[in-house]
Amino acid sequence: MKTISILNLKGGVAKTFTAANMAYELYRRGYKGLLIDNDKQGNLSKAYSRYDAENVAPVTKLLAGDWESADELIQHTEYEGIDIVTANMSLFGATWNLTKEDSGNQIERYKALVYAKVQYYGDCTIYGKYDYCIIDNPPDIGLNVVNASSICSVTISSPSKASSSTFTGTITSSVIASAFTTLSPISGGLSMMQ
Repeated sequence: MKTISILNLKGGVAKTFTAANMAYELYRRGYKGLLIDNDKQGNLSKAYSRYDAENVAPVTKLLAGDWESADELIQHTEYEGIDIVTANMSLFGATWNLTKEDSGNQIERYKALVYAKVQYYGDCTIYGKYDYCIIDNPPDIGLNVVNASSICSVTISSPSKASSSTFTGTITSSVIASAFTTLSPISGGLSMMQ
């Protein structure tokens, strides 16, 4: 399974649009995809009609380590090759709580999902069920984004319109690239595309 993380520190630059349409195009080409909505706004969850503002979101349970089976986190969409781990504002609380936690395992929470067993022609791992995992991230670098980076193979920095604030984002991209280089041993060697 190839894991693609969509990242940009600027809001409104089509990260969610990119993730939703990339998943749909891969589905059209016959690939199975798992989406992870890693943004507390939950717009990717809304795009696939799976947003639930009332209950604790599955991605929140994933980050908090409060789950037993991958099947309780993953929801099917109306497309027979696209599943999603949804988000809502509860993710904000889980990210905040994780920053206060005195634990050695703050940055590998999402790895547990990747290696979890799911029902798919018998038991297999997420790696065996999906061809791609696409992660839609918020415009920040919280522990939820660091956790997502620990499982991704490729990071795509979504394009943005040139403006004075874009240059700030460009400078910040080099800082992000530096941080990802530091994470490289954790993630098994990820790369950054712009």
